[in-house]
Amino acid sequence: MSKNFTQSFRLVIYPQDVAEFTGRSLRNARALLHDLRMELGKKAREIVTIREFCQFFNLPEDQVREYIQRTGILLLFIAHVLYLVPRLSLVEKA
Repeated sequence: MSKNFTQSFRLVIYPQDVAEFTGRSLRNARALLHDLRMELGKKAREIVTIREFCQFFNLPEDQVREYIQRTGILLLFIAHVLYLVPRLSLVEKA
């Protein structure tokens, strides 16, 4: 299964996702998901799906999924760059 397939069909929403597209801090995003779990009758460690989040806050699910996919790909690219840059500088010094 390719990474693009798994990213585009991710079911779970994470605090980092909520923080990025709401502009809230990571701490506030965690609190928001905690409150949502309480409203849905879920336990502390149970996951919140993207669909549940969107339905509760009346957000368009397709746009939220698109945003998560775009930022996920961007974050993956940034992680690769941060991983490679120090190694490139070591190669140049050798």
